[in-house]
Amino acid sequence: MKEAVGGKFMVLSEKQVERIHRAALEVLKRVGLRVESERFLKIYSDLGAKADFKTGIVKIPPKLVEEALKVVPHRVVLYGRRPEHTLDLSDAKVFVGTGGAAVRIIDLEAGQARPTTLQDQADLAFLVENLENVHFFQCPVVCTDVPKEALTVNSFYAALSGTTKHVQESATSPRAVDQVVELAALIAGGEGELLARPFISFVCSWMISPLKVDVGVAEVLRRGGGGG
Repeated sequence: MKEAVGGKFMVLSEKQVERIHRAALEVLKRVGLRVESERFLKIYSDLGAKADFKTGIVKIPPKLVEEALKVVPHRVVLYGRRPEHTLDLSDAKVFVGTGGAAVRIIDLEAGQARPTTLQDQADLAFLVENLENVHFFQCPVVCTDVPKEALTVNSFYAALSGTTKHVQESATSPRAVDQVVELAALIAGGEGELLARPFISFVCSWMISPLKVDVGVAEVLRRGGGGG
């Protein structure tokens, strides 16, 4: 997979970035986050944060954040099912992918807009598979013809049936994560093979502005990260 080599769009100086980082640490320490889940309150508490189980407020000491930053991976690789589709996101490499979650599409035959379907997802994935300048597939449409409880696994299945490039999609529930992982493990030839070269990933946005944790999405993130 041939990537473009770019630079870094630096709007802020290193000193300004550091000021923002320190201010964020201060907010987490003094104001905290609202977490409406006993499970996550306990997780924060066990890690060393100050969790108030009555108010649901978690105050995180700067030391805990700094320790977490030391252990998180600093190199990100998006694997494809074929080696040539593996994307190493280090340095100044630039890759292009799809995305969007559209619910309507222009039908090429009818020339009119209609709801997006499972077949559209598969067709778009097949298109991306054959476009050398598109490097990964983040599901660009919502399969409106599939019930919500079966949406995630079917969306992944449609995408994986069309492309061997890395596939990304959101998940509607922790159970959906389990279903997708089971599907991907079957395709990979086993759970060990999938863990060695994970060719799928989940798109998660777990914060609600200003300072509230979206517990449902956080549970999806925990499950997707191997939290059981």
